[in-house]
Amino acid sequence: MYDFEGQIRKKNIIYPEPNVYNEEHLLLKQFHINIATPLTIENDEINKFSVGISISDLSEEELVSIGQNKHHLKGLSQDVARHLLSRSSTLVYGGDLRKNGFTEYIIEEAKILQDRLKSKKIKIENYIAWPIFKNDTVELREWKAKYRNNVTMHNILPPDDVKISVGDAH
Repeated sequence: MYDFEGQIRKKNIIYPEPNVYNEEHLLLKQFHINIATPLTIENDEINKFSVGISISDLSEEELVSIGQNKHHLKGLSQDVARHLLSRSSTLVYGGDLRKNGFTEYIIEEAKILQDRLKSKKIKIENYIAWPIFKNDTVELREWKAKYRNNVTMHNILPPDDVKISVGDAH
């Protein structure tokens, strides 16, 4: 790791997924090793951007016709979330909040990143339109409470020119 003049040389290693997390990075740094994946090699954070994603379930027939299954979509949603969030972008999603839905998969990935990167800068924003947010069940309120440190929930009211009754606008 030293050159002919006794200077420390840094090694650069590019490897496939998954990303190296903080503990591994600190250990490798002690040995003067820089490590990255093809997606992180540039080290250009996209933290100036909020990136919106849209993921929907496909029917079993549609999935089979393209040689996929429901686990591929789940994995894709987690991969997209991990890569965007690990590069400091804000992930914007308008997904539903059902148990074992894509929103939950994305938030679970954010929780893993927060823990592994020791960072509270992992940002997800979820938008829920009126009147859907008015139909929160006890179970859904508990779900929102569980993930309150991982995602910012926004309730979207209808535009001003849409007339709603006074009791509906919460």
